[in-house]
Amino acid sequence: LYFVAVATVAAFVGQHAVRKLIIILGRASLIIFILASTIFISAISL
Repeated sequence: LYFVAVATVAAFVGQHAVRKLIIILGRASLIIFILASTIFISAISL
């Protein structure tokens, strides 16, 4: 339950940060976010 809560908070914070990055940097940050999220998900599953 704790890990689910942390992951949910991290997802909301990450989503908010990524929206700002997309506005500032453009499309490239979206690709970086997808890569980071896949690494993050694989780290959680381990």
